[in-house]
Amino acid sequence: MIGRILTAWFRGLERCWCGASWQAAKAPVTTAEVLALAPQDRYHAKQGRSTGRWTFGASGQVVSTFIKRHHALPWLARLAAILWPSGGWSPAWREYRQLTWAKRNGVTVPEPLAVGEQIGPGLRFRSYLAVAELVGMIPLHEAVGLAAQTLSPVSFLRWKRSCIREAARMVRRLHDCHRFHKDLYLCHFFVSLPTEEKHEIQPGQLVLIDLHRMAEHRLLGTYFRVKDLAQLLYSTADLAEINDRDRLRFLWAYSGGKISRWLLWTVRAKGMRYLRHNRKRKPGHFGPLLGHEAIRSGRIARSTASRVTEARSA
Repeated sequence: MIGRILTAWFRGLERCWCGASWQAAKAPVTTAEVLALAPQDRYHAKQGRSTGRWTFGASGQVVSTFIKRHHALPWLARLAAILWPSGGWSPAWREYRQLTWAKRNGVTVPEPLAVGEQIGPGLRFRSYLAVAELVGMIPLHEAVGLAAQTLSPVSFLRWKRSCIREAARMVRRLHDCHRFHKDLYLCHFFVSLPTEEKHEIQPGQLVLIDLHRMAEHRLLGTYFRVKDLAQLLYSTADLAEINDRDRLRFLWAYSGGKISRWLLWTVRAKGMRYLRHNRKRKPGHFGPLLGHEAIRSGRIARSTASRVTEARSA
């Protein structure tokens, strides 16, 4: 242990993993090589980190990937990496562990292709994570508007309901395992555009991305559950194609057919707080979310049941 610490401090250590497709494409492996790559496509950089799309190929094997690169990490993480080099303290390695966990537990996520971190010399600490590009898929908030324009009303309604069911299943699976995304906005779900012939998605066809903040919480699980659901509610506020019936349908599926009054109150309150914070407007400007009138009048149980029944029969 002391020997690894001294090696990391004076000479530096490299930890990396790469899949078979990454090796076959002769893609760069070490952290220094990946961080030195020149931008190719969809490149964004801020606050010591960058993301972009790269394509590598050799001997007929082509890999299209998105790479998250962390050029400068917090001092506490640098110190922890020096004292415990095998701890996986970088954001890249943490997200890699979350991706592998999610895949084992029935949550569809992008395929990790490679991950690496450079520890030392001194307090130097850098990392990267490469995941497979989701070819032919777009964020769900964009897909909703496009699907409404290209599908018939009946096909769009069926597609939207299938997305709601699958999203509810995935989120509930995470929460049942005491795992919370902490960045659960609609833009972090990816889906292929539907057609009239294939307008209902099946389990596994909705992909959840950006798991770098996901963590396990048992003592504070209730707080992070409400936070996740409120973020998802907030991210639907600007979409005309999503209404209160859709939000209730999601909570109905998430709750296994039993929506509690407490859940509606807390999720709606948190969601409206996000709206006020991000837009600096009064809640009344956004219209009712999750049946505000029913909650205020105290008839939530009867109103919720009737509205969901109507939504199911619509």
